[in-house]
Amino acid sequence: MAWREGYWGRLESGKIHLATEDEEIDEIPETAYESDDWIEVPDFRDLGCGRDLVFDFVARQLPSEADRVYGIFRSSGAYGRYKDLLDSRALLDEWFGFENSRREEAIRAWCREIDMELTEDGNDRADTDTHA
Repeated sequence: MAWREGYWGRLESGKIHLATEDEEIDEIPETAYESDDWIEVPDFRDLGCGRDLVFDFVARQLPSEADRVYGIFRSSGAYGRYKDLLDSRALLDEWFGFENSRREEAIRAWCREIDMELTEDGNDRADTDTHA
């Protein structure tokens, strides 16, 4: 069994790595899933960064569109339509910043829960930006 795509934390170094099919992004050993030093980071939705995050952003930035956004999320393809709405209101970059900030907070909280000391990689931020 090979590693699975997603974020992995290395307990020894305190770094979070991104595993993708393109190993050039971050190299995760094929045996990471069976190592005591590597731990798979839960999906962002499991860390509270799913639809609730969308509704929190809308309550802050587009309260008049809350019903519309709830309607958008009642069917498939919701995130695309949601991002189209934000783009039409010139809020897409603000959304990405909000989402990345909350994801970073969620990863930091998860690291504290498992007693993993997160090591910064020179930019003083956990790398959770999936929009670059």
